[in-house]
Amino acid sequence: MATTVGNTEQVIMGAGKWYLKPYTSGEELDLSTVAVEENLLGYTQGGATIDYTPTTYTIEDDIGMVKRTFMTTATASMKTGLLTFDVQSMAALLSVGQLTQDTEGNKNILKLGGGRAELKRFMVVFEYEKDKENGLYIRVGMIASNTAAMSFAFTKDKETVPEISFEGGTNGKDDTILVFEEDVKAA
Repeated sequence: MATTVGNTEQVIMGAGKWYLKPYTSGEELDLSTVAVEENLLGYTQGGATIDYTPTTYTIEDDIGMVKRTFMTTATASMKTGLLTFDVQSMAALLSVGQLTQDTEGNKNILKLGGGRAELKRFMVVFEYEKDKENGLYIRVGMIASNTAAMSFAFTKDKETVPEISFEGGTNGKDDTILVFEEDVKAA
């Protein structure tokens, strides 16, 4: 007899929002408290890609009778095009930038530099918009650093959408690098 795991009728289609909050060492990643209006980074264009890649090691005897495969490490990343952004939101993503306001307070100035700097760590959450039919939210989050190059294309016939890429790391308490959370309506 076959066993069905999960909702085989559920189809996920749509976009979402990105939330970002600075990470303090030892802080617990709680996706629903990060995914609040005050931490909204922006909206996606071109969707979002979330990758989880295990690295494996296989042990096998010479005659093929014993074979065992183990996961040794894993990496996780989250990528998107950010349709809505401003200088302040870009400054929040960068470790090598310094955001200031001019003396009159009517300009935000982001200065980017080079040199050595440890990448800032953030609690990053992608939230799939609620599906009205089945009442679900999907949130995916991790503690991460932005590792993407910043590229801004200003063209006359297309919106400017900088690409961002977050590389996950552990929280220092366990080996969790990626968290999926799903809210579903009660049966």
